[in-house]
Amino acid sequence: MHFIHYALFTNWLHLHPHWGGVAAFLIAFAESIAFIGTFIPGSITMMAIGILAGAGIIPVWVVLLFAILGAIAGDSCSYLLGYVFKGNLQKKWLFKKYPNILIKGEKFFEKHGTLSVFIGRFVGPVRAMIPIIAGMLNMRPRLYFLASIPSAILWAPLYMLPGFLLGAISLEMPADVAAELIFFVLTLLIIIWAVAKTINYLYDKTHSYFSNLLDREWQTWSKQPSKHWFCVLLKHAGREHQRGQLLLAINFLIASLLFAVLYLNVIFHGPLLAWNHAIYHLFRGLRTQTLDRIMITATLFGYGKFLLILTFVITLWLLIRKHWNTALHWFFGCGLLFVAVKVFKSLYYNPRPIGIVKQALSSSFPSGHTTLSVGIYSLLAYFICINLPKTYRKPIVWLTIAICALIGISRLYLGAHWFTDVLGGTFLGLFCSALIIISYRRYQKDELRPLSLFLIALITMVLAVSIDLHFAFKKMLKASQCTWPEQQMSLTTWWNQHAHCLPLYRTNRLGKPIQLLNVQWAGNINAIYTTLKLHGWNTLNSEDYFSTLKIISKQKTLEHQSLFPPLYLDQKPTLTLIKFVQQQSPPLILRLWNSHIVSVCKHQPLWVGTVYYDIPHKHLFVFHSYVRPVEIEFAANTLFPSLTDYSWQVRIVTTKDLPKIKSDHRIILIRPRKRS
Repeated sequence: MHFIHYALFTNWLHLHPHWGGVAAFLIAFAESIAFIGTFIPGSITMMAIGILAGAGIIPVWVVLLFAILGAIAGDSCSYLLGYVFKGNLQKKWLFKKYPNILIKGEKFFEKHGTLSVFIGRFVGPVRAMIPIIAGMLNMRPRLYFLASIPSAILWAPLYMLPGFLLGAISLEMPADVAAELIFFVLTLLIIIWAVAKTINYLYDKTHSYFSNLLDREWQTWSKQPSKHWFCVLLKHAGREHQRGQLLLAINFLIASLLFAVLYLNVIFHGPLLAWNHAIYHLFRGLRTQTLDRIMITATLFGYGKFLLILTFVITLWLLIRKHWNTALHWFFGCGLLFVAVKVFKSLYYNPRPIGIVKQALSSSFPSGHTTLSVGIYSLLAYFICINLPKTYRKPIVWLTIAICALIGISRLYLGAHWFTDVLGGTFLGLFCSALIIISYRRYQKDELRPLSLFLIALITMVLAVSIDLHFAFKKMLKASQCTWPEQQMSLTTWWNQHAHCLPLYRTNRLGKPIQLLNVQWAGNINAIYTTLKLHGWNTLNSEDYFSTLKIISKQKTLEHQSLFPPLYLDQKPTLTLIKFVQQQSPPLILRLWNSHIVSVCKHQPLWVGTVYYDIPHKHLFVFHSYVRPVEIEFAANTLFPSLTDYSWQVRIVTTKDLPKIKSDHRIILIRPRKRS
């Protein structure tokens, strides 16, 4: 029903495009107006307008112009409000009830000065408050608008860009599918925004309560002889009369507990391992040459030898600067991480995933890359952030999280580790880094220069990775390529076999059975293609995401084609052909995948595949666990006349062999015709 409403709304906007501009103006204006904009999800509302513009429902340039004007108008009203009323605003109802919003904006303005007018627009919590604070502080109008107008011109297209892209993609889809995709993305964004707001609200409400609670407990324990040792162990040199490092110790215990749970699951093959194969197949099915190069570059940042170089360079810099305590904790912290990886890998051998050209021989659990990168980069981020103002700490923290996450994902993508290995490595790295930080904070901190430390680390990382990319990239790229084990079978054995000796179904991207295979074809793939081409079959192009979108837009009969190509053994089809039997009827589609089984006598590969009529279901997201078997008789009648140079037969698989189906399943076996 919501798709009908969406269609009515878009049709109305097509007839009244000026209202799209008005909507963009009002949203941007509300985003920028004091106080109100604080509670409006800016990225979501602007993205929604961007989707409509990208889909051609409302003119792009009109939307951009009105959004920029709305942002400037909202900022101007807020600035004039602060300029006229100044300090009296703090006594008004909204600002009196929510003083923290104004205080955050004031602190941000004090730290960044005039520049805060420009950058403040892109910082969610203070976006709407900066203009009114600029007016309250008597910032000159000319100076204010010189910063405000360029930021509005940049802000509107930047916030709409994701929506533009999504809207442009939707143009390549049928209307029903496009509406479903847009509705799904917007709903997902709203849910994410609501969850984030809820978490932030709960944190604000509970943080002060638990902080006071821990402070009281700390004071009580420090006076009790039986618990005084605990306070001495967790003392904080810069916070002697508060809760010490109790909160960090709790995080330390949580990380150690989670690591222990994962380690026991690996040793005793517990239920958590069920995620491993699903995620393994998911990433293996996403492999492309471009992503391979990106992920190999990312994984270099977690290599042991690279992090060893980083350890020694920073240790040397700390010693030269005479930061003895920091150098000691940094060096032994990194050493602890290397030892921990070695110890846990040697205690129990867990086999790695198979399926790449060259796999490491060491135990899979825990992931050494993840453990070292999480531990070392988190320590480095902590030392950089010690003497940084709070405003600048968040970018360092998020950069560290992004690097560690990318390294962990690269290990999964390249097939080097299981999901539990990466998760276990994360907890082990956090465990070790928390232990070192607890020890470090017991003493007075060194007066580090954060910018110098950051630059030393950055230069070392860039140089070391660049050298590795130059000398070892091609070797690593070759070693990480996917492989499939080859099997051999004589042509006669295959031809006379029971059909279920070969795979009978293909799996989805999580490794679950999704579609029955009904074709087994022996022969050269080029010869197969040539034969079918002569009988009216056409290529469906390479099945990547963008070409599929183009095909969908050109052929109404292909309305249900997925954005993602169907996989077998996590590989795309080697050959995809289509044939239109009748103009009004759905086309016949044939897909063949390499089974990696080779006939011994003539060294002919065996191909498995599907042939079926392309009956549209007109939905982008179809939630089912198993596709019902294809009625082979109808598809075969169209395929058989194309097999003039081939022998074929139909085999029957009973429900005993395939308990998930309710009726017998038929498979076509095809091989080259014997020459007399």
